[in-house]
Amino acid sequence: MRHCESKYLLFTGVLFSFMTALASAAGASEAQGKAEAGYIATHDGSKLYYEKVGAGPVIIAPGRLFLFDSFRQFADRNTVISYDMRNRGKSEHIEDVNKLTIQNDVRDLETVREHFGVAKFSLVGYSYLGLMVAMYAMEHPDHVARIVQLGPVPLKFGTRYPPDEMQNDRTRFPIPRRGKSLIDCKRAALLRVTRRSFVRNRGR
Repeated sequence: MRHCESKYLLFTGVLFSFMTALASAAGASEAQGKAEAGYIATHDGSKLYYEKVGAGPVIIAPGRLFLFDSFRQFADRNTVISYDMRNRGKSEHIEDVNKLTIQNDVRDLETVREHFGVAKFSLVGYSYLGLMVAMYAMEHPDHVARIVQLGPVPLKFGTRYPPDEMQNDRTRFPIPRRGKSLIDCKRAALLRVTRRSFVRNRGR
């Protein structure tokens, strides 16, 4: 009888420990998955929409519309901040086209950094934003820990690269399965490279 009671108590203890650990992990996962969202006012009164999730070393990825859903997977070890550039996504519409310059994009990025009080961060540049983040790093080198480029524009338009450097560009994206968009497939392909970059450089 005592043997049965001991086995029962042991089983109950193990089950309780397992359920506690499971609940703790679920709570942590839920906290990481909840994104803070809002608007940030720029120097000229425009409003930028942002989303922020996670905790840890900061990653800022301009181009929320394209990148945030993919980059939020880093929230288990990083703070991910992503925002829509002016006049794009959920950011405020701007009538005056003279305000839509890459120089203002650089100023907006600095506004986002100041808003969150980030001293140093990893910066992601996608497409033309690859040029923008490089311009930002030249103006604010003390704030940039590293830059990750995803399909950036070349330093000089019309540049031709050696075939071996174009290999990734020629890689065919997989045909999307039902319910999965082409942009999701592109994100997955880009993120495989990006995750390797962050993991490889995490200790630096």
